[in-house]
Amino acid sequence: MKEVNVKGIPDNEAVEAAKRVMEEGELDLLVRVDTLAAACRIKDLADGLGYAAAISGGEGNFLLLLDGEDATPVLEKVANQKEIGPVEGWALVLTQEGLGGGDELGMKLMRDYLAALTKSVDKPDLVVLLHNGVKLFVTSQELAALVDSGAKLLVSAESLATAGLTGKQGLGTAVDMEDIVREMGRRSKVVTL
Repeated sequence: MKEVNVKGIPDNEAVEAAKRVMEEGELDLLVRVDTLAAACRIKDLADGLGYAAAISGGEGNFLLLLDGEDATPVLEKVANQKEIGPVEGWALVLTQEGLGGGDELGMKLMRDYLAALTKSVDKPDLVVLLHNGVKLFVTSQELAALVDSGAKLLVSAESLATAGLTGKQGLGTAVDMEDIVREMGRRSKVVTL
């Protein structure tokens, strides 16, 4: 089993280093990384290449065990194609219904922010609603416009249930935290409001 230690380098570089080793045809790997985001991105990449992948550890010391017994046909195809990698773009995580709070001013600021973001050249390609941010799921026309402009919307199913919004008609997809972590880990930047 080959060990790949990519701790202490930026996540994007860690993912690229692990990718290179996988594409070289190594079938059994132990990969050490600093962050959960990098671990999730490497796991997604490994899954796509046909590896069985598992993450363990935590707090700055994540381990990925990659078993590539079934990866050989996929790796051969990749060697001929060459461009595989994480999703580019950035994620916006909204944890509140309003900016700075749920009062009238906070709600107006959130509407204004989302409207301005929809018109921006640099829009997020992923929007995640957590905690009280899920209330925007059913109320925000500005969020609807952002989704219409191409952003993927993920909504915490647990937060929806806690807010009593399960089953309500709204935007996006209700998902569990594993899906949210995986998608956020594939983005180059995450902004939380």
